[in-house]
Amino acid sequence: MATKRGFRVRMSTPNARCLGSAPRRSRTAIALAAATATCMLAAAPALANTGSVYFDNTGNAGAGGDLFQTIFEGGARNVGLGATVFPNLTVGDDNIAVGDQALVENGSGSDNIAIGSKTLSTTVTNANKNIAIGSDALISNTDGDENTATGWGTLTFNTSGDDNVATGSQALVRNTTGSQAVAVGAGALVNNSTGEANTAVGDLALQNNTTGDQNVALGFEAGSNLTTGKGNVDIANQGQAGEAQTIRIGTQGNQTRAFLQGVNGTSISGPTQRVLINANGQLGTAKAATHQPGGRAKPLRGTVRRLVATVKRQQRQIGRLQRKVRNQG
Repeated sequence: MATKRGFRVRMSTPNARCLGSAPRRSRTAIALAAATATCMLAAAPALANTGSVYFDNTGNAGAGGDLFQTIFEGGARNVGLGATVFPNLTVGDDNIAVGDQALVENGSGSDNIAIGSKTLSTTVTNANKNIAIGSDALISNTDGDENTATGWGTLTFNTSGDDNVATGSQALVRNTTGSQAVAVGAGALVNNSTGEANTAVGDLALQNNTTGDQNVALGFEAGSNLTTGKGNVDIANQGQAGEAQTIRIGTQGNQTRAFLQGVNGTSISGPTQRVLINANGQLGTAKAATHQPGGRAKPLRGTVRRLVATVKRQQRQIGRLQRKVRNQG
C-alpha cells in the first residue's frame, strides 16, 4: 500500500490510523486544538450551573436552580424559569414567573404573571391576577389584585392598590394604595400615592398628582400642574394647581381656532341662554329673556283696570291737598 507524501504510518501507535505522522506544523495545530477543547470542557462546570428541570402530573413545570421546595402542597399549572423557582409557593395556581426572584415570596396567590428581575417579588398571599413585565415592576405588591404593570419600575411601590394599569417606564411608580388608575406613558402619574380613578395618557401626564381623584389628562405633560384636585379634565393643557372640576382643552397661544361639530343648525328645547367667552378662554352663560314657543300674550284688561284705579286714587289725593291749601290761605 502506497503511503501519502509527508506521512509515515506507525502501526505500533494505537491512533496511527486516525492521526498518522504529520509535519511539525500540523502536529502543533492538532495539539493546540486538543488542549483548547480539554480546557473548555474542564472550565464549563465552573462557568455555569446547568440546573435542573421539574414537572409533575398537575401541570407544574420549572427550569433553573431551586425548584418548588418541599412545602409545595399541590398548586397546579404553575410555570417558572430562573435561579429560584417558587420557593415559597404552597397552593397557588396558574402563576408564571420568569426572571431572578420573580414571585419569589408568593405563597398562595394565583393567576399572576411576573416576567423580569424582582417582578412581584414581595407578593405573599391573597394577591391574584396581577401582571408585571419589566424589571422591578410591582416589586412591593403584597396583596393588591388585578394590576397590570408593563415597563421598568411601573407600580414599583404599590402594596395593596387594585385594578391599576401602568404602561411606560416608572408609570405610577410611587402609587401605594390608589386603585383604578390608568397611566400610559413614561412618568405618567409618577407621584400618585393614594389618588383614585385617575386616567393619564402621555409622557408625564398628571405627573404631580398625589391624592387627587377622578382626573383625566391626555397629552404630553397634560394636567402636570394638578396636585390634589378632583374631577378635572385636561386635554393638551397642564391645568392649574388647586383647581377642581374644571375642563381645559388646548393651550393658550398654541391653538388659534376651535371647531365643535353638531352645534350649528341644531335646535334644542327648553329655556336657553347665551354662551359667552372671556379673554382667558373661559366659557359661561348670560341670562336671556325666556322664550315660550306657541305661547300667547296675557290679556291686559286686569292691568289696565289696576292702573285706572291707581290714577283715580291719586286724583282724589290731589283734590284733598288742593282744598287744604285753599283753606289755609
